[in-house]
Amino acid sequence: PIGDYNIDEIEKWHLEVLRERLKHIPASAENLVGMVSIVYKWAIENNIYKGGNPAKDFVWTQTRPIKAKLLDTDTAKLKDYIQGKAFDFQPHFLTCVGLHLFTGQRSTDIFGLRWESPVSEEEKEECSGWLVDGWETSNRPTFHLWTMKNHKAADIYLDQTSLSLLKRLKEANLREKNKWALKSPYIFPKQKKKIEWTWQKFKPV
Repeated sequence: PIGDYNIDEIEKWHLEVLRERLKHIPASAENLVGMVSIVYKWAIENNIYKGGNPAKDFVWTQTRPIKAKLLDTDTAKLKDYIQGKAFDFQPHFLTCVGLHLFTGQRSTDIFGLRWESPVSEEEKEECSGWLVDGWETSNRPTFHLWTMKNHKAADIYLDQTSLSLLKRLKEANLREKNKWALKSPYIFPKQKKKIEWTWQKFKPV
């Protein structure tokens, strides 16, 4: 089993064996090998692992994506966790998860949100959208996505839970340990290069 090996012992051959053993469920096989590749890539980029990615030269096949849905009990636990005490320790990460969960929007749309609308075309091109003015007090608070997957704009309603998470995050940014986020116009601050999000700031549980 691949789990019995140390990270520096795994080679491309091990991944080929893994995929072969799961050939009766090809979509799962591809996704599992892809997850292994992501772990290595993340560890290398964050200077945790100095070796190579065994999936670097892997030949991928086209498979149908797997769609999964959380059980209602798991969703309820996640909602409670996001709104609980853990938020004080991981405010950006849990707000991001919460917006995904409560608004149902895509990752790329959530990651690129700004606190305020952009003031130039360049700033607009760098983001996915922004909180609409008055969102904290509006009877119908929304955030605006200027271009979605269908290349159309949309105003997305913020339910009371999403709204409370954003307000709580805004307050959390004023604390000493989160003040790094105040330098960015983004709700989830990112590096200068587009789409290179600073997830190393967040430590998911």
